[in-house]
Amino acid sequence: RPSYGIDTIQNLTLPYEFPTVAAYKDFTVSFPVGKIINLLDRGASFTVIAGTGTANTFNIIASTGVAQSIDLIIGDKTSVEHWGVVVGVDSGPATNAASDYCRANGTTLTAKSGVIYTTDESLNFRSIQHVDYKAQIVGTADFVTVFLGGDSTDVQQYYNQYVHKANRGGASPAVRLIGSNKNTIRVDEASIFEVYADTDSSTGGTDVYCAYNRIFVQSCTTFQINSNPSTDGTSVQWVNENQIHLQFCIDLKVFDNGYSHNSNQFWGGNFEGGSSTIEFETGTANTMRGVRGENSLQVIFGTNATNNNIIPDWFGFANAPDGAVILD
Repeated sequence: RPSYGIDTIQNLTLPYEFPTVAAYKDFTVSFPVGKIINLLDRGASFTVIAGTGTANTFNIIASTGVAQSIDLIIGDKTSVEHWGVVVGVDSGPATNAASDYCRANGTTLTAKSGVIYTTDESLNFRSIQHVDYKAQIVGTADFVTVFLGGDSTDVQQYYNQYVHKANRGGASPAVRLIGSNKNTIRVDEASIFEVYADTDSSTGGTDVYCAYNRIFVQSCTTFQINSNPSTDGTSVQWVNENQIHLQFCIDLKVFDNGYSHNSNQFWGGNFEGGSSTIEFETGTANTMRGVRGENSLQVIFGTNATNNNIIPDWFGFANAPDGAVILD
């Protein structure tokens, strides 16, 4: 039974409570417009609106018992759980609906910690001013799990975007940073973290470059700088002048698809795989400092890589940079 009783339905000063969305939808008594409805399974409050609105099951929920809907009450931040994300169900549609709202309204997007969600589609967090996604997200197929960054035509982004964990198998990145300009990006763990440039705008926004960012990755199997080989070689499709802070990492690769990405500054990087590699197929004047190479770290510079620097402080054991051969 709703906790405030049927005698309070017309009283706008008292909210009415339902244990689940389904219980609200099945209720056959109309509420006055403006009535607050608490849905306990969402952990959120809604307002009764005039008419049925454009119900979408996420932030506008239509009753099946009467002709009315409720609208999610949103302040300066909103959680994906308020939009209907739960463990064990594809979180993509609800998360992207929340993302669209946050992008349009400058609202902070959050997810609670200590849970693992799955998604059957890419989550697009691009151009959201603040992202505080403390959950773990797992992509269910071979697609990019999470897009971060913005629209590179906006040169005053200054976004703060944080994702706790993003994982999946296959060749596609778990996290792809794209169109990002002057942002602070933090990821605790990703199977593959990719900084990407592309003149093809098919993923929305303008993808042409990533620059002037501060990027923090605590753990990844692969950190890579990449671009679309079918459209590359243009002067705008570049990944330049980023400050990149790495901790645990197995491999790092800068792909040669036509543009020589340059002036990226790497800090740290503990390459602790049995056969870790750092490979610059291309690139100019990129510098890595404080690199730690366990076991047999291999460093490779391609023919189109020039004036790149790797400054190690450990190769197999302390103060032995001669433990690996680095050629440019």
